[in-house]
Amino acid sequence: MNQPQSQFELQNQPQLTLNGCAYRIAGDRVVVTIGAISNQRDFGDLSGTLSVELWALRQPYQGGFFEGVALAGTQIGEISGQHYISDCCYDLNFQEPPAGTWYLALMVREWTDAGFVTRDYVNFAVPYVVTWAPTVIQAEPAKVISVHFAETETTGKTRGAEPKAITKALPKADTKAEIKAETTTAKPSVQASKAPAQPRKAKAPTQAVGAVSINDASVDEIASIKGVSRKVAAKIVESRPFETLEQLLKVRGVGEKLFKRIRSHVTL
Repeated sequence: MNQPQSQFELQNQPQLTLNGCAYRIAGDRVVVTIGAISNQRDFGDLSGTLSVELWALRQPYQGGFFEGVALAGTQIGEISGQHYISDCCYDLNFQEPPAGTWYLALMVREWTDAGFVTRDYVNFAVPYVVTWAPTVIQAEPAKVISVHFAETETTGKTRGAEPKAITKALPKADTKAEIKAETTTAKPSVQASKAPAQPRKAKAPTQAVGAVSINDASVDEIASIKGVSRKVAAKIVESRPFETLEQLLKVRGVGEKLFKRIRSHVTL
């Protein structure tokens, strides 16, 4: 179980902002939805790598240093100045805090020379409560009753749907958002090769080691697949999420021939 830890203070650079935030906890998973993550800095002023993090604190966050428990988080890459990411939905591992009453805060943090620094945050009004419920066990020989405590939880109501992520430009911007996704673990490079023709009723080809995720990969990673142009890669990113690989055929620029060629090099 996570223990409280001290973290960095809020830095007053309001150009990076969060809007329309909500969460939903289900067991060991939490779904975080954000209406928009914006970079209000000058046009072309690329942010550092950004991290979206859900924290449990003993009192609502008001800026400055704080002590709490990191419940979930993910890195989302960089955002160019005067651009934003809209309708974000992140399905993350959830680490429950110790028993007690907690106030949850969602933060966007930016990588700097000093490490990740908090740029903006949203406090959720309903406290998150973790309690201990007793379980009675009766020992047969001596008829001794012992009490053990099992951990349970109650959560506050959340709001928000799970729309697909779409990258859009802010008003007065002439170009699309340039998002360069970064992750803590580098994905292996993909060496594309022409997929053999598949006879009817044959099993679908097995994805190669290092297959590119069409739901998570950046435009550059998808465009690295042989036969996929950068324009088609951008269309694939805009059409997320995909539930099956066959839904790629609905993307403009992906025909039956291209789909057969790249199928063994992509994954959900």
